[in-house]
Amino acid sequence: MRRVVERTVFLRPLNYLRIRHPYALKYNWLYPLVLGGVISFGVLKLGLAVDAFKDGGLILSLIPLLSVLCPFYIAALAAVSTFAGNETVDRPFEMRKPVLLSVMGDGGDWEDIEVTPRHFLSMLFGYSTALSLFLLLLAIFSPLAISAFQKVLQGYVNYLLTVSLCMFLFLFAQLILGTLLGVYFLADKIHRK
Repeated sequence: MRRVVERTVFLRPLNYLRIRHPYALKYNWLYPLVLGGVISFGVLKLGLAVDAFKDGGLILSLIPLLSVLCPFYIAALAAVSTFAGNETVDRPFEMRKPVLLSVMGDGGDWEDIEVTPRHFLSMLFGYSTALSLFLLLLAIFSPLAISAFQKVLQGYVNYLLTVSLCMFLFLFAQLILGTLLGVYFLADKIHRK
């Protein structure tokens, strides 16, 4: 799978999820799972799973926010790429354990590289751009998908909508927490020695 991601240009933003560090598991998976789970539980407890995909529902109400976030991430990516900053921006992180990413070398073998703060932020905002665009398209086309599901999978629609809502909210939580992590780095961490 990682060879496909590494060799496919359109899947390359997913490389952000392959960054290895003890914090990566918490920030990329655990915290978004908890936040997405809490939101999903609240929505499902109120019995709004089906209504979340309809006009005026939760998913369609996120379209304006997602429409603004996608250009924000592109601007942040451009800013990080050209950011002068202090010299620590282009040196590997100064942490007890290195922040690593496996990349395919010239000979086709995998090699680990140490990730710099600039590289990390570029990958984070690249992933956030792709994720916000994906969620925006899902939100836009959700009413069409719902009507198709209701015709084809009549008995399983509620189950499918519940699973879809939980997955959407997990990815949305991942996007929001990734945004906060990126803002923390840009606003504070990147300026310290």
